Amino acid sequence: MPGDHSLVLAEDVLLQSGQGRFHAKISIVLQVRRRDCLGPLPIKIVGFRDEQEGTISTQEITTGAIDPALITSGELPGWEEIPAHKDSQVECFLRFDVIEYLPEGWEKPND
Repeated sequence: MPGDHSLVLAEDVLLQSGQGRFHAKISIVLQVRRRDCLGPLPIKIVGFRDEQEGTISTQEITTGAIDPALITSGELPGWEEIPAHKDSQVECFLRFDVIEYLPEGWEKPND
């Protein structure tokens, strides 16, 4: 779910430092964003196609390489971001989730 989320990982942890032992509460703050992108992705399907029913029974689906950083930055040709408010006539066949862990205070460098 997009937005800011705070979770407690541990209520009472005993930590050791050069100054002695102390108790601490460990929490994490998450900033969750959602970006939907549409673009070409080579797919290889192994299975059977039923011409009468118009269906495919798959045993294996393999995709081409995916570089989320290039897709979301707009550097990969043919990929575009779909605005969240846009009513799309495109039906999603495959969805990939990407998780990035960035240090606190991290900002994207200016190119």
